[in-house]
Amino acid sequence: MSIAILLTAFIQTATPAAMPTPTADPEKRICRTSGVTGSRLGAKKVCHTRREWDEASAVARQRMERIQNGAINTGQ
Repeated sequence: MSIAILLTAFIQTATPAAMPTPTADPEKRICRTSGVTGSRLGAKKVCHTRREWDEASAVARQRMERIQNGAINTGQ
């Protein structure tokens, strides 16, 4: 019984054959729904290109890293 479980776990963790990843079009328009905290009705649809979404994610990631490292700019 335990051998069967171990074999099943091993088979599931085996790496599948490498599939070629399609190149993502940076100019493809992507729309996301942005909700308002505390409201079920205030959702807005926000559309940007893949490049713009990636840039916004990078900026947000950098800000979070700065905050976590204690380098907060308080504006004073």
